[in-house]
Amino acid sequence: MSDQDIKDTNNAAVNANYFWVFLGVLVTFLSYFSRAYRSRFLLEPLGYKPKLKNVYHGVMAGYIINYTVPRSDEFARASLLANYENIPFEKVFGTIVVDVL
Repeated sequence: MSDQDIKDTNNAAVNANYFWVFLGVLVTFLSYFSRAYRSRFLLEPLGYKPKLKNVYHGVMAGYIINYTVPRSDEFARASLLANYENIPFEKVFGTIVVDVL
């Protein structure tokens, strides 16, 4: 980058409207939280009530794992939740399939 590019980048960062950045981060967090809550909500009729924290971490781990192997997040989330909450893998994976459809 040239010196002028660095100055322009710094100027843009100083003069940016960070309200929109904060709003974007908030909406993103709410979407992740709602996906975790929806997964937890689908397991309740089966007689399981996992901790929202564990479901949220499973969703986030699924996003990270999905960067390495595409479409592997469903398997990773189901296996993590099955291990942490002692829920059968098939039941967790079934609720994820229902959620995706």
